[in-house]
Amino acid sequence: MTVRQPESELILIDRAQQGSVDAFEKLVFKYQDGLYRFLLARAHNRADAEDALQEAFVAAYRYLPSYRPRYRFSTWLFTIAIRQLGRLSKRQPTPEEISETVSCERPGPEQLGIQAEQEHSIWRTARATLGDAQFTAMWLFYVEDMTVAEVGAAIKRPVSWVKVNLMRSRQRLGRALQLDNSEHSATVTEVAL
Repeated sequence: MTVRQPESELILIDRAQQGSVDAFEKLVFKYQDGLYRFLLARAHNRADAEDALQEAFVAAYRYLPSYRPRYRFSTWLFTIAIRQLGRLSKRQPTPEEISETVSCERPGPEQLGIQAEQEHSIWRTARATLGDAQFTAMWLFYVEDMTVAEVGAAIKRPVSWVKVNLMRSRQRLGRALQLDNSEHSATVTEVAL
């Protein structure tokens, strides 16, 4: 199975495989934002997401000669990023990292606004409701626009698993969002009384 990719991307990949740093930088520029959003949604903190992003691109550069266009380049890259984040998640936080997360006494207005926005975010609810594999499958399918086969390849699951879990995850997320909305409505009603 060969997936059709834009010819310009295939040219960049070919040039990067031949050692062009400029071509690889263009690939990094193309994928860094989406990959970072994906890692940030899965990571325990921003630092882990940034570290995993950097390590993913380093590994991609190192293993670029082994890339074959059987799957889209993005599928290959996201697979590497998932592995890098998994490696980072296994290590224990250092005392400095722990003190950094608790050093801020009070959040400022900007942070409070961000937190309020995140509380109502569908992806925050998905992260809290779904397991890692289900969340990853939904993100890759809906945000990164990967096909079911590409999602399966990225997370090392059969296509049938991806299809079933996408359906179950949508249902579970729908129930969780309805619950959130009913709790929000009850709070608004209480405030109005």
